Amino acid sequence: MDRFDAMRAFVRVVDTRGFTKAAEALNLNTGTVSRMVQILEEQTNVRLLNRTTRSVSPTPEGQTYYEACVRVLEQVDSMNEEAMSAAQSPEGRIKVGMPAIFARGLVIPALPSLLDAYPGLDIELAYRMSSSVSPRRPWTAPSGLDPSANRVWWRKRLRECLMHCARHRLT
Repeated sequence: MDRFDAMRAFVRVVDTRGFTKAAEALNLNTGTVSRMVQILEEQTNVRLLNRTTRSVSPTPEGQTYYEACVRVLEQVDSMNEEAMSAAQSPEGRIKVGMPAIFARGLVIPALPSLLDAYPGLDIELAYRMSSSVSPRRPWTAPSGLDPSANRVWWRKRLRECLMHCARHRLT
């Protein structure tokens, strides 16, 4: 059992004032939720909940623990969201070669909204293929990264950029 899962179960029990509703909300069975709370009580060596046949309420110590759990879980969720958004936001230098008519008609008009959406990108357009932009290597990686090792990642980023440009052009 993960301690954070047990804390989430405890918080849900307090919020819903019952094990059954908490278990339903967490897609767990009632016995599992009850056991998770029992383990928390054993670990803290404190009775966290007053249990009756009709209701569940936090003890004074349980209320304090509940408030701390809410803060900790919010912070953990926030950290997870930040990590996921950082991993999903493309950044770095992209050098793209294309025909000038394609660049002027489709890509350049969409660049402001693309750069607003992805401020970590540094895009360099080459209007014709040169030695630095060849058909086999139409983009460069951020400094310190080997483009050949990140080929799939870069192709996906380029595809996203071009799709963004195409959507901008169609709207």
